[in-house]
Amino acid sequence: MSNIDDDSDNLDEAESSAGSGKGKKLIFIVVPTIIIIAGIASFFTIFSDSSSSSSSNDPTIVKSSVSSSGGVVVFYDLPEITVQIKDSAGVMEDLKIKLNMELTSNEDSKAIEPLIPRIIDVIITHTVELNSNEVSGISNLYWLKEELLHRINLSVAPIRVSNLNFKTFEISKRGN
Repeated sequence: MSNIDDDSDNLDEAESSAGSGKGKKLIFIVVPTIIIIAGIASFFTIFSDSSSSSSSNDPTIVKSSVSSSGGVVVFYDLPEITVQIKDSAGVMEDLKIKLNMELTSNEDSKAIEPLIPRIIDVIITHTVELNSNEVSGISNLYWLKEELLHRINLSVAPIRVSNLNFKTFEISKRGN
């Protein structure tokens, strides 16, 4: 009878050693997998482009470079602005403007951020009174650029915007 008890003890030991072997295999597979997944997730979290999560209408600093005169030029993007204007026949048209401002320092770009709604208001209030004949053609576009630059500089003083650059200027008939 002692042999039967010894056999059952041997079976219990074999089952427990087989169970611990499966546990060790499970630990050696699951733990590295979790570590790899956590590493990949942290990599994408750290190195992902933060601007892709922000709104597309947020103004951004596009480029900072040194000008030929030795000063720094910062290009500051403004969001696209759409204004309804009339043509000479009184038909409503959409004017889409996307432009950037040239600033003289990175400090100016930080100081101008809270003033962006004021700048957009200046652009809208001036262009809404125009008709399509007043903004078509190169000389009229140059006049509009200079007029907007003057009005923006008045509204953001003492910060100085040195130039405006049109990125998009599109007049389109309204689709009814």
